[in-house]
Amino acid sequence: MVAFRAWRTGLGARAAPYSLHGLRKVAIIRLAEVGCTDVQIQTATNQSAEMVRYYRTKASRKNLSKAAFKLRDTAF
Repeated sequence: MVAFRAWRTGLGARAAPYSLHGLRKVAIIRLAEVGCTDVQIQTATNQSAEMVRYYRTKASRKNLSKAAFKLRDTAF
């Protein structure tokens, strides 16, 4: 947390788009997309099982959408 704050402070005005919450959310989704287990994601992000399940849903939707578009592209 301290390292994140120091990094963000060093960005000055460019820091606006970065929040600890947002970066953790993206980390959970990306770890889920590559197939990490909930326990692995919890360990890496220090999030509760409920939050990991919530964000895994977003990753699942994204993966299903990608798979659908791949099928569509091969069908035509």
